[in-house]
Amino acid sequence: MAYARSTTYVVRGPQLESLLMALKVTDWIQILSGDKFVCQDPCQILSDETGMQYPLTPGGMNEDARLQLLGFRYFLPDGWDGQPFDGTVFRLPLRVEESELAPRTVLPQEVRTLFDDFLKHEINVSMLFLQHLRSINLVLIDAQGGVTDLACCTVSVLDSLPDGSIKKAVRTHIATRDPPLLSQDWIVKAWRYDEQEALQLLKDRIPGLKKRIIEKNKLRPDVGIAFPLNAKMAIEGHLFTFLRLPIPTGFPVHLHALFALLPSRAGLRWRSEKGIVEGSQDQCVFTSSQKDISS
Repeated sequence: MAYARSTTYVVRGPQLESLLMALKVTDWIQILSGDKFVCQDPCQILSDETGMQYPLTPGGMNEDARLQLLGFRYFLPDGWDGQPFDGTVFRLPLRVEESELAPRTVLPQEVRTLFDDFLKHEINVSMLFLQHLRSINLVLIDAQGGVTDLACCTVSVLDSLPDGSIKKAVRTHIATRDPPLLSQDWIVKAWRYDEQEALQLLKDRIPGLKKRIIEKNKLRPDVGIAFPLNAKMAIEGHLFTFLRLPIPTGFPVHLHALFALLPSRAGLRWRSEKGIVEGSQDQCVFTSSQKDISS
């Protein structure tokens, strides 16, 4: 017999920031992965619990889970009846009325505007410094269930060079662009410094630094640079912390490091900023990224 059980979630660091960003547009988050369907419901809109987990059982799913999973139909094969799902899908139902989390609703057109901005500025460089993600597809599903493929982007490794650089090929297809297909090859160079040396440098600058702060914030002494080969148009370089930041560099290359960022990722944090306490993890993150920049 299928059942649902309440679940308590503990999130920290980057996971907490991602959750807070998601809750700007939704009041609950649904996650389908493997043999589980999870619903995080902090406002207790769907039930009396703040989180529910439903095990997927072929032919015996919980009825509440079955109804909620209707929103995942695009990703499920025909005839699906509770079998384990090969992948992970996050669904953020848009907020349609004021709630305890936010006083404003979110319109589909606002999300479409975000999609359009992403297609215009980011999709073709979004995977340059990512290690595992290899493709992105943007698909629009309207209220009647009609499906429109907006864009797709793939990145592949063409070659590993003797100096440790990687040659990557990025292929982007945007339906509304003429011509729709854009191909660009990049050289991506990463420098990975000795972790013990970097840790000692931080300890020298921050007396009493605990190793757990380094581990909690997943700090790494890594720096990356990406530059295009035979670019057909001028490249406006930006800073990256894995993903593109809205911070131009003024150079025709992109620079990656674990920068000390504002929670919104809209800018860098500076030592003079209020709230950075001596010996705190914020100071540690700032000093770490300062080392990356100077390197």
